[in-house]
Amino acid sequence: MKDAPKRIYLNLGDDIGPADKFSDLTDVTWCRDEIHESDICYIRADKVLGMKIPEDKKCDDYERGQIEGYNNAISDALELIEAGEIKTLDK
Repeated sequence: MKDAPKRIYLNLGDDIGPADKFSDLTDVTWCRDEIHESDICYIRADKVLGMKIPEDKKCDDYERGQIEGYNNAISDALELIEAGEIKTLDK
């Protein structure tokens, strides 16, 4: 697919609290855009794995942290997939 988004957000609603359980939610949708502060961002691993910051790019700490966080999360997920603890859609 040529135009799949690099990231999507699960839109949970605007009245979600820290004690709420995802399994209790109804009407969860997704969107290319973050709608509520409670939304959960999902990224395409094939688009960001090994993403590097170009030497000439000026990144603030937030951007640098985002990229490092994505890479760490993807590395962790790949380890879990390889260990058989997470099943992928193609298996």
